[in-house]
Amino acid sequence: MTPLTLTQEYLICTIDKKGSLPSYSQETAACLIISGLLEMEAESCISVVGKKIAVRGKLPENLSVLAPLYHTLRKKRPTKLQKILDRYLLSCSRKRLRALSASIMAPLREENLAVSVFSGLIKKREQFAPTKEAQEQVIQKIRQELLENAPLTENTAALALLLNKAGCLKHYFSKQERKELKIRLEEIKNGDGDKRIKDWLNQTETMLTLLYIVSGL
Repeated sequence: MTPLTLTQEYLICTIDKKGSLPSYSQETAACLIISGLLEMEAESCISVVGKKIAVRGKLPENLSVLAPLYHTLRKKRPTKLQKILDRYLLSCSRKRLRALSASIMAPLREENLAVSVFSGLIKKREQFAPTKEAQEQVIQKIRQELLENAPLTENTAALALLLNKAGCLKHYFSKQERKELKIRLEEIKNGDGDKRIKDWLNQTETMLTLLYIVSGL
């Protein structure tokens, strides 16, 4: 099985059975954009310049599912993060958001981690909803790596931060577990452990702080 990307794990935990992100929560959609930007930054195809995103190289094949997001970025000069968010969050039709979500989730159908669902009264649109098994797989990974003693990966640490910001941890973890998760993340960030994980956590927090600065979310 192909390892899941950060954005795929995030969507598995946030998309509903109709293949959509909750319309009442801009934070959930915004954190999807942030997760995609984090992955592209990790592959050095973009960089954060102040409150802007600059393209530094081509989108690698392993991140091809992020093509809809990548192609919204201007190649000749940096794009304001606020402008990127507006394109996805302010559209009444959520067309761009649906296209990005579908691109990220489509490969999971072949892995039996997602199923096709169709919406629309006249023109049917294909979206993808995660299977219950996929959700259990990702949540169990978070639980094992952050609440138990399994080796921690960068993606799991970042995913927990993003799900917390999006207000989605409450759907899977008890109040006590959420408290323990937050304590554990602080311990990792301030401890003497794996520098790669600490750097990834710090970069995730930096992007979430930037999200708040430019949009108030």
